[in-house]
Amino acid sequence: MSGGPVCSCPERQKPITERKWRVTQRYCNHSAFNGYHWTPSDYSEVRCMECRMSWRTKAKYVDLLPDARWDTEKGNWVE
Repeated sequence: MSGGPVCSCPERQKPITERKWRVTQRYCNHSAFNGYHWTPSDYSEVRCMECRMSWRTKAKYVDLLPDARWDTEKGNWVE
């Protein structure tokens, strides 16, 4: 999977380092296609923590974004 819609909420208008965008899969992939195993990739998965939209990209801005953290108690991604 690559590309896909990027969030269109107000976060998109902010400077990249001020956006509430977090990386959920950095330069890798875990999907049904590869048996959910960690697989290196040119793409990363980014999630907007405001509108919850997620997409895969190989854009350089990924290097400027922090990683998201999976909260096992809440069962979702947190900043």
